[in-house]
Parts: sequence; C-alpha cells; structure tokens
Amino acid sequence: MLELVAADITPLSKLWNSAHRAELKAAMRMARTKPKTLAGVAALAEYTRRDYSSDKENEDWIVIALKTVAVALAQMNRDPA
Repeated sequence: MLELVAADITPLSKLWNSAHRAELKAAMRMARTKPKTLAGVAALAEYTRRDYSSDKENEDWIVIALKTVAVALAQMNRDPA
C-alpha cells in the first residue's frame, strides 16, 4: 500500500519541482532587473519585503534584489533627472 502511495505522488512531486524551479528563475530575473524610476524601486523593494516577511524560506534572490534596489537608488542620486 505504501508503494502505491509513493508511486501516485511522483508525478505531483515532479510537477511541483518544475514549478519551483520556474519560480526561482523568474525571481532571479526580477531581482537583477534594474528599475529606472523611483516607483520601480519602490515596487521591487515592497515585493521583496513581502516575500521576506512570509513563511517561505529566504531565497538567494532576496539579497540580489536588495542590492539591485541599492544600486538603482545610488544611480538615481548621481544622475538626477
């Protein structure tokens, strides 16, 4: 009976792993996207804060996103519009 349950879960596990990898890939892409406006910086910072505050495990993309926010703000400070 236990083998039957494990066999039934395998396709779901593969599907979950695939979705998780896609989520991480999208998060890393977002984290590396440099905002050009203050509104973009705020949106990235807020999304990062919400994810960091959730029960999810902290992922590497959060650190990258915060560095991206800092770089974007520094750039805006050097090059005022």
